[in-house]
This record gives sequence, structure tokens and C-alpha cells, in this order.
Amino acid sequence: MSRYIISSRALAHPSQSLFGETITTHYAYGCSAMADRVTRGPLVGRPYGGVSILIKNELRSVTECMSCADRFAVIRVGSVIIINVYLPCSGTADRLSLIDDVLQEAWSWRLKYPNCSVVIGSNFNTDLDTCNDASYCINNFANNHSLVRGDANFSDKRRQTYVNESLGHSSVIDYFICDTGDDIVDYSVLDPEINLSDHLPVVIGYKCVYSDCLPVAEATHAPKVKQLRWDHADLLLYYNTTMNLLYPLYH
Repeated sequence: MSRYIISSRALAHPSQSLFGETITTHYAYGCSAMADRVTRGPLVGRPYGGVSILIKNELRSVTECMSCADRFAVIRVGSVIIINVYLPCSGTADRLSLIDDVLQEAWSWRLKYPNCSVVIGSNFNTDLDTCNDASYCINNFANNHSLVRGDANFSDKRRQTYVNESLGHSSVIDYFICDTGDDIVDYSVLDPEINLSDHLPVVIGYKCVYSDCLPVAEATHAPKVKQLRWDHADLLLYYNTTMNLLYPLYH
């Protein structure tokens, strides 16, 4: 999953972040990328898990989930469109085409709300300050849509966001980009004591107007979830079906 935090409290009080709080105070928007991947054949290599966005529960009444896909999630919180994308790493087949498709499809949702500002948080999987095809594609997209980097006014706080001590690798591949740098009031890269990832959390404080927004009906109730129950299944049918399918393997 991508590792970006704009907690609801950061929207209202940039000095505070999500760390140290329980997950029950937030609601998650996102989906797993594995469901589709495992249906397309044997799993080879390191898979990506999808993307997710956590929102403070008190902001759910002004939050709208616009789209959740394998590589991007788009929500609206008051006057801000928040887009979380996970871009392919080096070695991925058709990488540049995939980068362009993900960015353009995610951006199409932002166009539905021209009066809102936008924040895109992402594991870009490339250093935007280096010269390569992936960074050129992303920088070109940002320039075409007048987007600025979240760390543009905080050069003194820039640091490596990917650190793999066992491999001796480190780089800057995680970013926020926004359509206005004036709304970014803080930027930092954290190094928490408990971190099971080789990416460091990138945190920004961002101005958001939501007190005057009309509640979003979609976010006022939990979605219906269908849960499959193994203990309610037709086990005899399961055994007979798997026997018929697997028996040819004996020969």
C-alpha cells in the first residue's frame, strides 16, 4: 500500500498526525489489488497490495468516496479532492503506458469538481529529480495540470523516503503534489520507531474548508458487506466437485 498520511486532524490541525491513534477512530476507503491478480495465474514476484485512504470518523459526513481501483483511490473531503495512487516500479511491463493510464484515469475524477483543490499522494517509484522516462512522464503530467510538489517550500525538510538498510539502498520516490502550494502549511518525513515498511511516512498539513460543506449522504452509513460463510456451505458438493476436478491429476 502507498504510505501517505493526511489525517483529518492534519487537515484541521497540521501539528498533529495519525500516529499514536487507534484505527477505530478512522474509516478506510480503498481496495486490494490481489483479488484480480490471483485470478490471472500463478503469483510470481513481489505483488502490490493496492491503495487505501484513512479518514477521521468525524469527517465522514463531508467525505465522498468517488472511486477505488487497484492502483488509485479518489475521495472528496469538503473542498479537497484527495487522490492516492501507486505507480509501477522499474521492470513492470508497459510501465510508461500504465503510469499515464493511472494518472489520467485518476485525474478524470478530479475534473468533475473544478471548484475543489486537489492533493495527490503517491509512491511514484521514481526520483522526480533524476532524468529518466518515468520521471519525465510524471513531471510532464504535473506541469500540464499546474501541480506543484508538496516539498517545494520545505527544502530543509527533504530526506530519503525509501530506505532499505539490508540492501544499502535509499532514494526519494514518495511525494505529494497539489494544485496550489499556498494551502500546504507543513511537510515532513517521519522515522517512527515502529515501522514494518522500508518506506518512511510522508506527512503534510493542508488547509481544507469543510465546516460549511453539505453532508455527503453516501458517507453517513456503512456500506453493505456480503460475507461468505464456510460453515454454511454445501460441503458435500465441494468435496465432489474438487474430486472430479483433481482426479485427472493422478494420471
